[in-house]
Amino acid sequence: MADQQGGKDTKATGSTGRKQNLILRRYWEILNLYPEITDEGLAERIEEFTLNATPEQLFRMQKLVIGYGADYMAKDPRWRKILEKMDGEKVGLAIGLDYSSTVSLNDYEFKVKMGIEDNSIPVLSVASRQDYIDALLRRKDIIRMLVTRKLKATRKMTLVRWGLSFFDLIKDQELFDDLVSHQAVAEKSIAEVMKEMDF
Repeated sequence: MADQQGGKDTKATGSTGRKQNLILRRYWEILNLYPEITDEGLAERIEEFTLNATPEQLFRMQKLVIGYGADYMAKDPRWRKILEKMDGEKVGLAIGLDYSSTVSLNDYEFKVKMGIEDNSIPVLSVASRQDYIDALLRRKDIIRMLVTRKLKATRKMTLVRWGLSFFDLIKDQELFDDLVSHQAVAEKSIAEVMKEMDF
């Protein structure tokens, strides 16, 4: 099973590998909480923004989107159960060498800080801004990106261990579909914030 804690990366196979990849996919979705973008014009603006934004601008957008997603999650008892299980966790996000952040959860509240807090936390990373766009806008399947290593995880087995504690909910596709269904409000706010940043 794959883990990069000690420098070795042994590939998981079969049902175990599929389960691990599903957990990693869900952590990616929770880490970003990005809505499903239905407006093609907005999708093009998001692509331009993501390709050209400064780290500070990417950070501002990440905080905005996570804020909307977290508000939605807190209203659903199933999500509150997941948030209880995740309490105290910290996960990093990295986009190549261009941007990194740490997302932590305490008492149902997500907090985002720029930079990876320390080397002991799991980090989900993409190699480039274009890979990040493909993942955010769902142009490529997240599981496929994991298999082809376009999306990678350090401390992978830590994430898997955490995810196994609420795997019955991780398997619930409807639950995660509901999570991105708040796009109407989020799309408007994303568009407004990009306009404020001249995108």
